[in-house]
Amino acid sequence: MNYEQLIVATLKNIDEYSRKGNPAAPSKTVDYRLKIPEATNGILMNLASTTGKLPAEWEIINFPVLNESTRDTSTIKNHIPGTDDIIATLPGARSYFLEVTGHYHIVIEEKIDDWWGVLADMQPLPGSEPTTFTEVKGLLTPSSTSAPVRIRLTGDYIYPYRHHILYPYSFPSDAEVQQNRAWFEYPLPADWLKFNNVMIRRDTRQWVPFAEYKITPTHFAYNRYATGEIIVNYWRRPKAIVVADPKKPTAEELAQVIDAMPDATEIVPLGVAGTILVGDDNNASSYLLQLYNNGKFELTQNEGNYGLQSVTNINGW
Repeated sequence: MNYEQLIVATLKNIDEYSRKGNPAAPSKTVDYRLKIPEATNGILMNLASTTGKLPAEWEIINFPVLNESTRDTSTIKNHIPGTDDIIATLPGARSYFLEVTGHYHIVIEEKIDDWWGVLADMQPLPGSEPTTFTEVKGLLTPSSTSAPVRIRLTGDYIYPYRHHILYPYSFPSDAEVQQNRAWFEYPLPADWLKFNNVMIRRDTRQWVPFAEYKITPTHFAYNRYATGEIIVNYWRRPKAIVVADPKKPTAEELAQVIDAMPDATEIVPLGVAGTILVGDDNNASSYLLQLYNNGKFELTQNEGNYGLQSVTNINGW
């Protein structure tokens, strides 16, 4: 069902589609048409939050480089004013990652002919010093693949740091430099609504439930040492109907697909009709919304299943 079909079905439900068998001019139903987009989005979200959930998968391939536990630098340390802390060195380093907070001052340098030249110099702007750990990462362009590169912490104030590393590899962008946390963190998908489950497949083995994760309101984190293919199953938000001028929707706007599970599309017009009639005809509104709710609770939800694999014993046990 697309938006144009939804308009027709909604107007039929409120008996405003035709006059003596002839389709009514849009100008005759403009008050209702103005309300349909907002009502539609409300009904779609109601379905997606209850019995008409929309399943989605988020695939994460977890196979980090330099993944040995001996490289763990998760212990929190302090930079002490009046000293310079050399926290990492690597010939020809191509990228870096660390977490700091407070009034930090980070200098990344390359040694050429007994002289340390600056590759990056990072300080927060006055007044914008972070109060929690903030990741600092980026790419480096040393002049030599063999020259020593180091991370030096300096500055006039105490500030904590952790998770520091220099990588011998480049990455496609500053934002894509690999984290060096024991728990990798990524923002939740933009259409995230509700969590379902997490599975993992290691090498070519079967899918099994995965428990080494945590979810915050904004991020998903997982154990970096649990390598494999991680599938996060979640319920997503429906795609909203967007109409600039509901009185005169464009062809592209009319073609928008109503984002509901297949079994639910037939009841969406009932919910929309009941919603837009609330102020005009409470009895008709209540009747239509009751039909919508009856249909909503008869929907069959597909939770998404993973069959357990087993190996049959050659003796038939």
